[in-house]
Amino acid sequence: MKSVRFHHRAESEMLGARDFYNAQLDDLGENFIDEVERSIAMIQKSPTRWPIMEENFRGYVLQRFPFTIYYVNDPDDILILAIAHQSRNPGYWKTR
Repeated sequence: MKSVRFHHRAESEMLGARDFYNAQLDDLGENFIDEVERSIAMIQKSPTRWPIMEENFRGYVLQRFPFTIYYVNDPDDILILAIAHQSRNPGYWKTR
């Protein structure tokens, strides 16, 4: 199974969303992190399963939260480029 690396901004996005959701409702942010972790585990098991969104970027849409995990399936590992809210600044992450 391939290892997973996070672009530093993707990790910041994930933690920022966690903090936002925790401020809304106790433990909601932790539920967000749990879903992200489950989603990344699924990506790890089958990195080519999810569609190429543009160029060589793939996207996994979270089920419960309005976020998409954008990643690149490199030969040696999986690079998480963004954990992007689906309604904010589409494509901002493409220059990473």
